[in-house]
Amino acid sequence: PDRIVSSPATRARTTASLANESGAWKRTIAHEASLYLASGPTMVEVLRQQPADATRTLIVGHEPGCSALIAGLVGGARVRFPTAALARIDFEVDAWSSVQPDAGALQWLVVPRLLAAYAAALGG
Repeated sequence: PDRIVSSPATRARTTASLANESGAWKRTIAHEASLYLASGPTMVEVLRQQPADATRTLIVGHEPGCSALIAGLVGGARVRFPTAALARIDFEVDAWSSVQPDAGALQWLVVPRLLAAYAAALGG
């Protein structure tokens, strides 16, 4: 991601830091108070406020808000979003401020159990 925005809660901050470190992204993590236990629509508003130069933004939040965010952005899909999961949603918009409900396409959803299985298969 070009930008990481996290809830200020300890667990979310830790998750954001671990992802930043594990991905070797070296990004400054912005802590957004409105993400603490945010609803899906509130999380959409956070996305809409991202700067134009951040073409990929990682939002680190809480359940059930993350599942609601995905559902709202991709047309109501029912998604189980466990702790430390990652999802990629693509938009065909020129600016974050243009993000609308039902306008995204879910590209992938990766859960920690899948990553553990992948690492085991590689012998790691």
